Amino acid sequence: WKKQPEKGDPVVGMLQRFVYIYPTKNVWDREYQDIVTLEALKALKPNEFSRWMEHPNREWRHQDDIVFDPTQKADPSQKINTFTGIPLVPDPDATAAGYYKCEGIISLLRHLCNEDEEVYDWVVRWLAYPLQHVGAKLDTALLFHSDIQGSGKSLFFGRVMTAIYGEYASVLGQHQLESQYTDWRSRLLYAVFEEVLSRTEKHNQMGTIKHMITGPTQRIERKFVSGWEEANHMNGVFLSNEIQPFPLEPSDRRFLVVWPKHTLYENLQMRVSMELDNDGPEAFYQYLLDYPLGNFNPHSKPLQTRARDRVVEFSLPNFEVFYREWMHNEADVPFSPCL
Repeated sequence: WKKQPEKGDPVVGMLQRFVYIYPTKNVWDREYQDIVTLEALKALKPNEFSRWMEHPNREWRHQDDIVFDPTQKADPSQKINTFTGIPLVPDPDATAAGYYKCEGIISLLRHLCNEDEEVYDWVVRWLAYPLQHVGAKLDTALLFHSDIQGSGKSLFFGRVMTAIYGEYASVLGQHQLESQYTDWRSRLLYAVFEEVLSRTEKHNQMGTIKHMITGPTQRIERKFVSGWEEANHMNGVFLSNEIQPFPLEPSDRRFLVVWPKHTLYENLQMRVSMELDNDGPEAFYQYLLDYPLGNFNPHSKPLQTRARDRVVEFSLPNFEVFYREWMHNEADVPFSPCL
């Protein structure tokens, strides 16, 4: 028989806040909304830690019961869902107002798509689908690259879109992609990768990139914490100022590739910056929620753009380049059988 903790006893708060994850040395912190180690908990609550560990009412969950489920299909009585909802609240008045609060943001995206209506429509549907169907994992990614500096790629994808997703979005670089720890992937719905591959690593990391785009699950490794398997709901955008950001195979159907042609106009940049500080993201969020998806779905194939063909051509091995030139009579050798 153990005496039950009285009201006001610090152990009561610990029993409500912390859940032991079996069979690991981790606990789920409901207040911090993250996985922490038992050592960290002991350092936080040194006086009550032993009582919490020995208490018969201490809550525990199996490792598989800690899930990241933005689709909200997990049974809350059995699972602990680490997703608490997209933090930004859309502006319902934006629809009737004609989205005037985000006209600059919309113009910025059209500018990045070179005013190509077909490309713009596909990109907007790509952005809108995971917000209209929270948790949807698309089989495709966006690649915006150009040798033009200051086209506004980071302003739109790195500031406007991350403002919508909040804590479930991140801007990442080469360091994260090459790190042995993958906790940066945990609980992400949207990720922007800026210049993630050096020239020596372009071929080595393509397997990792492909798995991030199409893999249903991912292994999360964090320093000093036992690793775990987590559902992959992350949709990614890749930005680069390289002519060949990474190699693409001719048969690849993962990337919509766009080549912005012009530097961002100063007045448009000022307009977007002003909208970012005056409910522009909320209005653009509503714009994406209202946007008609048509037949777009998570498996929709990207458009065959000239920018994509250029990246594929740069990625071809030497023998393939020779064969194509030979076949099209661009080499100084007749295209015919040889003895």
